[in-house]
Formats: sequence, structure tokens, C-alpha cells
Amino acid sequence: MKFSPQILMAVLAVFAISVLALFYIQTSPEVTDQPPEPVVVQNVEVIEKNNTETENENATKAVSETPQVKDTPPPPPEASVTFQGHGINLARVRPDGSAIIAGQAVPGSVVNLMRDGQIIGSAIASDQGEWVIIPDILFENGSHLISVEMIQPDDTRVIGEMALAIEMLGSDEIPLVALVPYTEQATQTATVLQAPETIIPETLANEIAASEADQSDQNIIPRVTIRSIQALNETSLNISGLANGGASIDVSVNGVFAISSKPDDKSMYTAAFTVDKSQESFVLKSTLRDDEGQAIASAQIKLSQSQIAEGLNGNDLIVVQKGDALWRIAYKTYGAGIRYVDIVRQNPTKINDPDLIYPDQIFIIPNGDQ
Repeated sequence: MKFSPQILMAVLAVFAISVLALFYIQTSPEVTDQPPEPVVVQNVEVIEKNNTETENENATKAVSETPQVKDTPPPPPEASVTFQGHGINLARVRPDGSAIIAGQAVPGSVVNLMRDGQIIGSAIASDQGEWVIIPDILFENGSHLISVEMIQPDDTRVIGEMALAIEMLGSDEIPLVALVPYTEQATQTATVLQAPETIIPETLANEIAASEADQSDQNIIPRVTIRSIQALNETSLNISGLANGGASIDVSVNGVFAISSKPDDKSMYTAAFTVDKSQESFVLKSTLRDDEGQAIASAQIKLSQSQIAEGLNGNDLIVVQKGDALWRIAYKTYGAGIRYVDIVRQNPTKINDPDLIYPDQIFIIPNGDQ
């Protein structure tokens, strides 16, 4: 299903107006036809005073003698209506209702995603002010309006100018997702973050293309990586990776030569070999050699039998490289960056924050539609 830019923007405008109208209707105070009940004051003693001056003096004295309440917490600060550059800047929602939402906030702040006044996900902004939230709910078919609040380290609560409008289209359709004005102070116009025909945003595609171009420019720099590991069975492994600027690759297990391979025309290599099932763990090493057989680069990882077992059901094991991001891994694996939700779910004990992964971590990458 294709959408022209004009039709898409028209649909977005109608969608945003409908969601905001629904929000204001739901949050408006209820109107009642019943008059307020009269206030009844009981046990009031009236004392007549003939002298106005004496009455004033007694009133002043009564006020001064009124016991003061101590240790009363101050009222919560009033919420601001601007994030001043902070808020949501990325959101990806899958047809099954799962989502990942990211943005910027004051470092150390608590960030809450809100739907109908309820918190559906929270995170603490990193030292760089970045946060990523996987909502606790699955979005059902229909319209949703998600606002965001930031509780700064000084307990000041700040409300985002922009909200996230989500239209779940049902079936296997990619949901429509947009940033829409949420407060009267909002100056930004509605922006489409995701539409049925734009699974991968243009900025991400450009970033990946630039990254791959940089990599191709560095082919003359000797470099070898161990990128992917496949467990063919309990003792047979297949590894692959990048091999730049060399003529051959030697693969060793615990320092013992296992097999040699050659880079292909895309500077990639693969190698299949066996390991000792009785060993609890072992070190895999790939050594890049030049035309004269001299070692010019190497990479190694430590692999356990339990990790091999995780790949016996057909899933790959991916080794995180410096500069990696889950979006990039998912894009190169599945052709859709949004699929990094699957990687997070498959590695709950290894990924605490989807925005923070580290070199040499080994993730299970589910194959197919798992």
C-alpha cells in the first residue's frame, strides 16, 4: 500500500486532531446539574464585643497563639510546560503493539511515559541525557496519545510540549506514529516518525550508508573481527567476520590452529571447525595475515558451552563490535531496524538499556519470525 506525501500528511492531520480532541474530552472536568451542598458550620460560639479595638486585639492574639504545624512537606512544584529541547525524538511501534521510545532529558532525571494519566514506562536519563523506554503495555488497535514528563534531580516536574500520537491499524500494517503538539506553548509542528511505508527512517538509512561507506574507505587498514557464530551442532561451529587489508585468516581454538580461510570480494570471511565438547569454555582467535604470511591483525573472544547451546535452535550469536548499535545490527540482520525489539527480548539478562551495549558482548539473534 503506497501513500503520496499529500495523502499521508492529510491523514496525519486528521489523526492528530482526532487524538487531541479525544484527549481534551477525557481530561475535561465533569459538569453536573446538581447545586453544591450548603456548608454547615457547627459549634460556633459568638461573642459580642462592644469595643472594636478590643476585638481586633483579641483576634491578633488568637492568630499569634495558633499552634504551628511542623514538618509539613512543601507542595509539589508546579509542572512546567516545556522540555526546552528535551523529550521524545524517536519512536518505533510494531504491528503487535510492542514499542521502543527514546529521547533526551536532563541527565539523572526520571522520565515517565504517560497514557490516560497512568505511567506505562519509566527510565533514568544517562549522563549524556539519553533515555530509552520499552512500554509495559502492548498498544491495542485504535488511537493512543502518549505524553512524557521529566522529574529532574531537584524534583522539578517538567511536561513535554510534544506528545506521541499512535494509530494502530491492525493486521500486519506498520502503525502510524507522529509527534503532535501537546501544550499551548508548543512551537513544533506535527512530525511523522513512522508510517506504513516507512519502516526505516531516512536519517537511519543515511547513517547506515555513511557508516558502510566509511568502512569501505578503510579497506586498506588491516582489520579482522569475529562477527557471527553459528552452532551447527554441539561440537561444530561456523564463524564469520570482517577481514580488511589481508590475504588470509587463520582461526585457532585455545591457541591451537583449527582452519584457514580467505576474504571474499566484500572483505568478509567464514570458517567452519570443531571444538572439544568436554571443555567448559575456550578462546576463539582469528588472525589476519598478509601475502607473506605475517600476522597483521587479530581478534579473539571467549565462548562458553552454554552460549553454544543457545545457538543450537537455529539462532545466530552476534559479537558486538566497537561503534555498534542494536538498530544497526537489526537492520543488517533483518533489513528492518525496528526488529531490534526482538533482540532485546531474546537477551533480557544481557541488555539492561537498549542504548547501552558494549564491545565483545555476545547476543542471541533470533532467526526468521521468532
